[in-house]
Amino acid sequence: MPRKILIVHDMFLYRGGGERLMLLMARALGADVLAGFYDAGCYDPGDFGIDRSRIRTLVDAPPRSSSLRKLLLSYLFRTRTRRVFADYDTIIFSGDCLSAVSCVPANARALYYCHTPPRYLFDQRGEYLTKVRWFVRPLYALAFAWFRWSYRRDLRKIDMIMVNSKTVLKRLKDATGHDATIVYPCVDTEKFCLPEEPSRREYYLSFARLATIKRVDRIVEAFARLPEKQLILVHGPHDPERETILARIRDCANITPIESPSDEALISLIQHAIATIYVPRAEDFGMTPIESMACGTPVIAAADGGLLETVIDGETGYFVSAAAHTKEIIDAVHRLTSEVAQTMHARCRSRAEEFSYAVFRERVRSLVCL
Repeated sequence: MPRKILIVHDMFLYRGGGERLMLLMARALGADVLAGFYDAGCYDPGDFGIDRSRIRTLVDAPPRSSSLRKLLLSYLFRTRTRRVFADYDTIIFSGDCLSAVSCVPANARALYYCHTPPRYLFDQRGEYLTKVRWFVRPLYALAFAWFRWSYRRDLRKIDMIMVNSKTVLKRLKDATGHDATIVYPCVDTEKFCLPEEPSRREYYLSFARLATIKRVDRIVEAFARLPEKQLILVHGPHDPERETILARIRDCANITPIESPSDEALISLIQHAIATIYVPRAEDFGMTPIESMACGTPVIAAADGGLLETVIDGETGYFVSAAAHTKEIIDAVHRLTSEVAQTMHARCRSRAEEFSYAVFRERVRSLVCL
């Protein structure tokens, strides 16, 4: 009898790589999806061949505060999932909802797709503590210690852990001592594809979330100093740094912001860009480079984290240092001209096909559908 599979993802708030991947995994496995909530600004499940009725949510509208949102969803996942889980024999956790593993029936398998261990609990906890006032830091430190213990406890209840890159595998081992199986994310290479007709490419593209860790502000700063070069800046309505960055580009005639384009519009933007620029700090894996390369578009990328596992320097784009200084981005833009990018189109496409949906589907089905 085929397994009844449920994918549990904390929230579908952004049009991000993790959200896209979980929908592709649901399609590959014929799985249902449970989420804390599903925002209308996120992906249309129908674009992934998933009927909206197969996606269940715990709340319709979460609090606007990210801290309150995390607390509410943590509570709901621990208290409202037992009855839902009873209908499934395989449950795959993704995102910040692992506490719900305590609700998995004894006769069901619990799997975990780890995009990354919670950074604020482990390798970046010192950085997070500096963001709160000094007199409450001891309380935060105690809370972080409790959540670290809880995370490690919950991992012991998982039957199999999958990770998205060598980078995250090392991070998980360092943080918890657990081993895992690498299952690289994928791109739908039938949708993200070469343009039907080659055309002159005259702009650069950023479609990373406007968040501190993505360092889009560095890209904006670079193009503020490159008035002769055009940048298209894709962003979402809930991006944390949206207002700050949009205010910074108000007087930059060469930077064009576009909010939440459809998949078709985004793909067209990628297909007709000279290059995509993606310079996050310590990226877990990074869907942006393979989506770009699938469209034949090279990438200017930070030589850091999972990007080292996808972009090939000099063949599918150029690396800047892990620090991604503004001057390095400027130099890379000068170096990666439209003419140079054209010589990379075929290699970009062939590299992206190594991370195709077909490869991912075979890999994940062999592991999950035992």
